[in-house]
Amino acid sequence: MRDYYEVLSVSRDASADTIKKAYRKLALKYHPDKNPNDKEAERKFKEAAEAYSILSDGQKRPQYDQFGHAGVGMGGGAGGFGGGVHMNMDDIFSQFGDIFGGSPFESFFGGNSSGRSQRKGTDIQIKLPLTLEDISAGIEKKVKIKRSVLAADVTFKDCHTCKGAGQVSQVTQTILGHMRSTSACPACQGTGKTVGNRPSGVGPDGMIYFTDASEKFSVIDFPTSMSASRADLWEHRPYGKIIRYNPYTKESTLLLDNLYFANGIAVSNDGQFLLFNETYDFSVSKYWLLGPKAGTREKIYTNTPGFPDGISAGKNSIFWVAMFTPRNAAADALAPRPFIRKVVYRLPLFIQPAPVRHGFILGIDSNGNVIYNLQDSSPNSYSPITSVEEKDGILYLGSLDYPGIGYIKHPG
Repeated sequence: MRDYYEVLSVSRDASADTIKKAYRKLALKYHPDKNPNDKEAERKFKEAAEAYSILSDGQKRPQYDQFGHAGVGMGGGAGGFGGGVHMNMDDIFSQFGDIFGGSPFESFFGGNSSGRSQRKGTDIQIKLPLTLEDISAGIEKKVKIKRSVLAADVTFKDCHTCKGAGQVSQVTQTILGHMRSTSACPACQGTGKTVGNRPSGVGPDGMIYFTDASEKFSVIDFPTSMSASRADLWEHRPYGKIIRYNPYTKESTLLLDNLYFANGIAVSNDGQFLLFNETYDFSVSKYWLLGPKAGTREKIYTNTPGFPDGISAGKNSIFWVAMFTPRNAAADALAPRPFIRKVVYRLPLFIQPAPVRHGFILGIDSNGNVIYNLQDSSPNSYSPITSVEEKDGILYLGSLDYPGIGYIKHPG
């Protein structure tokens, strides 16, 4: 059995860093991925791994220096690896993660070790006030831990980036030849799955997002929701809100206020942001839930051609916006004249500007660009459209006052 220092070509007083570099060099040279079907290279690869396993160990190395192979239980045999401890490839890969990081050779050659450890969750830190008496005598306290659970009706699909593998590989040209590096898929964080279907208004963390159109004009105080909406329109003040509801703690959190009739709301399919409509501001805005912009809002579509009502997330990053009715020139003219608006609001309904029958849907992307413009101005059109939901290539339409549910084929 060869001397371990000779195997790694280092002196007996070599530092730990020198030993690590020497082993790294041999591991790269004789790795099976670079030497397929080469038994001699495989033998040297295992031999180097055995040598490193002893010389990198703070307890085994002194024993080896004093007693040789017998001191570390490697004696009694001949022929390199066969005489002592048996180490297969999985043993080697799992033992030397400190050399290359993670599953060591995986990052350099794309090897897949069955001994790979499972991903662990992050540690939980909780601030807990304690008195000296509590610390001295000991005490039991209840703590609340926030955790994510699946919402009802959530389904998953294979990640489109890694095709369900949970990992992505990249081949680069180096002085050692072509090297393949493997890392966790950034799209699915290594799980291999992404959300396929999620209930409307529910985020990836199970939180429920909804709008309060007007804190002043409640439907409770009006005969119909339409009349409450009309009152808010003519006053034209920012009474709307966006609220997040935690179904586990039963707590609600105000995210945004001072909105002009906050209406439809939809969480993006990847859970990064939500889009919402301000009906009387004629705008669609984005509110970031994750990432460096989390907690900020930006308008992505202003001066919409109609009154934006409901909004929903469809496939291929399309958001469907239901337009209650096209813009009304008379109503637009009254927008900057609060006194006249109040006068008009007190007029009989048949004198006030009224919505026209006009089916109107927009399909926009996450930046507010209009991808689809669907309109039906016929007298018998399904309108006003207040909600749109995409399912299996069909757009299903809902209305506040039109009897029944409509549907049309996806225009794409």
